[in-house]
Amino acid sequence: MAEEPDVRKALRTTFGDTIFTPEGEVDRAILRGIVFHDREALARLEAILHPAIRTRWVALAGEARAAKEWLVLDIPLLYETGAERECDVVAVVACRVETQRQRMTGGRGLDDAVATRILAAQQSLEEKAARAPHVIWSEVSLEILEQQAATLAVYLQESYG
Repeated sequence: MAEEPDVRKALRTTFGDTIFTPEGEVDRAILRGIVFHDREALARLEAILHPAIRTRWVALAGEARAAKEWLVLDIPLLYETGAERECDVVAVVACRVETQRQRMTGGRGLDDAVATRILAAQQSLEEKAARAPHVIWSEVSLEILEQQAATLAVYLQESYG
C-alpha cells in the first residue's frame, strides 16, 4: 500500500480520503475497521491488493527459480487465494486458535472483536495444516520453533536441492 501508486489511487477511489492519515499514509486501523465490518468492503480491498501482491511475489519467485535460489513467502491467505499452485513446496506454521487470537490482540494490539472477524474471514489453521505437506507447530519456545524450521530446511535441501 505504501509503494504502489496505482494501489493507493484505487484505495482512495474505493474507500475515500478517510482511510489516509494527514501525512498521506494508509491508516490501517481505520481500513481494518471498515473491511472487517463489511464482507463486500473486504472483497473490494482484496480485489485491489491481491493482484498487486501476487504480481510482485510471482516475479520474485521467477527470479529465484532462474538463480536456483530459495524464496520463502509468508502468505496468510495462501489457500484462500489459490496461490499454493504457484509454490513448489508449502509449509504451514500453526498454533491453537487461542494463541492465534492472543498474538493478534497482544502482539499486534487489535481488539478482540476485530481479531474475531479477521479469523472468521480466513480458513482455519486446522484446515490449512490438513492441506499442507509440511507443518511447523509454533505453540513452542522460540528455540524449538527454530529447530523445526532448521529440520524442514535440511529436508527440503536434501529433497529439492
